Amino acid sequence: MVRPAVIVPEQKKVPDLFREMQGEKFHMAIVVDEHGGVSGLVTLEDLLEEIVGEIVDEYDIETPDIEQITPNSFRVKGKVSIDEIDEMLGSDLPDDEWDTIGGFIFNLAGHVPAEGETVNYQNLKFRIEKVDGQRIAVVMITRLEVDLTSTTDTKIDSSES
Repeated sequence: MVRPAVIVPEQKKVPDLFREMQGEKFHMAIVVDEHGGVSGLVTLEDLLEEIVGEIVDEYDIETPDIEQITPNSFRVKGKVSIDEIDEMLGSDLPDDEWDTIGGFIFNLAGHVPAEGETVNYQNLKFRIEKVDGQRIAVVMITRLEVDLTSTTDTKIDSSES
């Protein structure tokens, strides 16, 4: 059975939406901005997690935000902060307009990179492993050997490697 979509504004407060979802017995709603554009989807579980914290169930597979694969390669979630990346790699990535490694790579590429796409910055290679909608979810970061003859800071490669 198909029900009509429930539409809610971005500005709606979590407790108010939670009570509304409980009272009207719906578990999902489409969130729209002030111009009517879709901002996302909110579920009852999302609201519960906002109120009580992360809920782990049997379907959630917990993976670390940063996983060292080799001494020079790391699998990192896109939400990891630039500061954490700098600390891990001993680097000094610019963080002027973004807070996360996903935001940094998005800005560097100038678009949402596809899975398998690589972006290079200085001695770092960022290979996109997973994209979730319009955001970078997981990236493999590899520290490359420094080539002192190279003058290019940024390189984008769309080929699957």
